[in-house]
Amino acid sequence: MNTQVSVLDNSNTKLVPLNGSDLIETNQNGSLSAYINSPDERPFGIYINATAFTKKSDLTWDIGEIIGSEKILNPAYGKTYLVARNKLSIDGTISEVITLLISSEGAKQYQQIKTSLFSDLSIDSVKGVNLVNVLCVNELICSLSEYTGSKAYAGNDDEGRVFKEISSEIMKLYPSCSDIHFEVSDIPGETKVRIREDGDLKIFKEYPFDFLYETVDIAYNVIGGDKANGSTIQGNNLNWNKPQTGKFIYSFGQSTIEMRVEFAPRTTERGGDLVCRITSGLKETTVRPLADTGYHPRQLRMIKSLSSMKQGNVLLSGVTGSGKTQSLYSIFDYLLDKYAGTRKFVTAENPIEMNLKGVSQVNLEDNSDSSDKRSNTLDGQFDRIAQCFMRLDPDIMGTGEVRCHDSAKFSIEAARTGHLCLSTIHTASAHDVPGRLDGFSIPRAVYQSPSALSIVIAQSLLRTICIHCSKTADELPDDSQLVYKTLKKLSALELVEFLPKIRFPTTGGCEKCDYSPDGRKGRTPVAEVLVPDKTIRAYWCDGEDMKAKAHWYETGGFTKLEHALYKMFLGQLDPEIIESEVDLLENSAHLRKELGVALFNPML
Repeated sequence: MNTQVSVLDNSNTKLVPLNGSDLIETNQNGSLSAYINSPDERPFGIYINATAFTKKSDLTWDIGEIIGSEKILNPAYGKTYLVARNKLSIDGTISEVITLLISSEGAKQYQQIKTSLFSDLSIDSVKGVNLVNVLCVNELICSLSEYTGSKAYAGNDDEGRVFKEISSEIMKLYPSCSDIHFEVSDIPGETKVRIREDGDLKIFKEYPFDFLYETVDIAYNVIGGDKANGSTIQGNNLNWNKPQTGKFIYSFGQSTIEMRVEFAPRTTERGGDLVCRITSGLKETTVRPLADTGYHPRQLRMIKSLSSMKQGNVLLSGVTGSGKTQSLYSIFDYLLDKYAGTRKFVTAENPIEMNLKGVSQVNLEDNSDSSDKRSNTLDGQFDRIAQCFMRLDPDIMGTGEVRCHDSAKFSIEAARTGHLCLSTIHTASAHDVPGRLDGFSIPRAVYQSPSALSIVIAQSLLRTICIHCSKTADELPDDSQLVYKTLKKLSALELVEFLPKIRFPTTGGCEKCDYSPDGRKGRTPVAEVLVPDKTIRAYWCDGEDMKAKAHWYETGGFTKLEHALYKMFLGQLDPEIIESEVDLLENSAHLRKELGVALFNPML
């Protein structure tokens, strides 16, 4: 940006050099209109000294109202640039002048900012646009941004438009974003929107407290309250003092957006968090084919085989954000394609995260504030829906997530009465499922039936390394401590020969991974698949879970850690991410030696 130095004089008609500036003087000594209409495309700039200019009124023409951050959704807005619009008389004609207040840091991204600005302001053509660029210090931009606020705009928003625009901009800029966090706090500097991409949270933008408070409040009440459009919420309005859950469905442009939403109050301050899981966004949402989910070939064969049985209970386990629900939908998709309309599919979910064509999905709501407590809790609703489903002549059923006694009972009874049931459950390991069901008062005797729990798939999602900038051990320095430590761990695993297959990420990344700070981009699942045989079921019935686990190892079972080792030797994962997210590499060998079983061979 080749900035020229000039300001308007008191009559707002002539341009005069700014005294004391060491920047280049402009040779444009005409009026503002002459400058704006000049064919010379050099940007018009003013250097504003931090001590000379501290507020908007010190600018020498009326730039008008500064546009609120809800309309300009670039994350840099309010930090490195601001925009104002006003109607001014130019040569006797009233014309709109757009003033771009931009810092030297923002000037480096001038063309990108200018392009996004026209898009945000719905300007189709730059022809005839009076754009005046003002170079100023960051202090002025931040001060004006904080002073301006956007409360009035949010307060007049009766359709949840601000929420929709913020979410839309995020989904455009970050297509792989899975969650949007609206974090509202009356502590200065703590009100912001963050996004989760590839498993990590990053700040999208900071906002004034009042603005984001009203944005969240309106979104929950208006978008969430639009039941005719398919949205569901607890109660009629957002209660900032209690946890609430729901689902947003709304149209934006040509797209239908679907989100699973959870709200939690902040008890030590005024505010709360609204977390939105994007289940269907601006891009066409499709279920990933089961064959492309990333399971080990042996695991995939077991999953296809057991989920194709006429009856049984299929459970996908994992912690929050492990991708278990997406994998559940992939199995449903596989079965829908396999049976091609010859089976009846029904599910009861809380809430429905994705619409599945060919599946009758029922959304369950927890309305336990009702005077009839039992009938309106999730437990009570699962009890009623189970009776209803049995009369629908179903073949394949699902409960979404097993989270209470009745949902656990539902999944087991469905399987024991000749149906196939698919569900998710919160456990870190496949071997933790019996203990989790203990907590829901499910008696161990149910495992005597092979169909009560036919397969458990436990998974985690790990960030993959960039294949373009990552390096092998041979490409790293000879004295690399990273290679040395990895070699020691491979020695404990008796897998030293696999060192050449391992890749290590490059800090700062490259163009292919969008210069990822840690050299990683994208995620892949690591899983353990447990198919309980007669021996395992007997151990479970007797409460001998560790013996069941040892038997699983002896019969060829391998853990998430060992699936991660397999992917490490394929060049997809690196040692550091495995150890930070799953377990120490050498613990595979330690546990197997403790149980007296053979060490893991990743190539089997």
